[in-house]
Amino acid sequence: MWKYLDQNYGDPRIISDIVTADIEKFKPIQDGEDHKFCDLANLVRRSYNILKKIKRPQDISNSHVISLIERKMTKDDIKVWTRHQHVQKIESSMDSLLTWMEDEMSARLRSGASIRKVRSSVNTTGINQEPNRKRTPCYVCNAIHYIDECPTFLAMSVNDR
Repeated sequence: MWKYLDQNYGDPRIISDIVTADIEKFKPIQDGEDHKFCDLANLVRRSYNILKKIKRPQDISNSHVISLIERKMTKDDIKVWTRHQHVQKIESSMDSLLTWMEDEMSARLRSGASIRKVRSSVNTTGINQEPNRKRTPCYVCNAIHYIDECPTFLAMSVNDR
């Protein structure tokens, strides 16, 4: 049994193929799907760690796989990633991509992105459809709205938020 398992699952090339196939199967992220960005970041980190463990990090840390991962992101995500590379004066590498993805994921979680909240559909009645959420003065501009609806807050940079 061990020989069979080792033959089918112990070969690092097979593991590498499976890991790469998981990334290939990941459906491209649509605008507003911050939770899927987090799923992609976690998948890439997990895949990288698996390949490092079997001493084959080069199978994921190459321009082909990095390009494959980039094609799973939204156009806006790619713009932010490209701008990050330019500002930081770094080459595209798996380490830099993973660092950026994890920072971006943390920023989305901290900023109250749609990952953390489930919003009701568009409220056309003018009646508060979220009874558990009390409208209080915004602590940024003192208007009566939620912080995630504040134009002043939304206009701030991530670091200022």
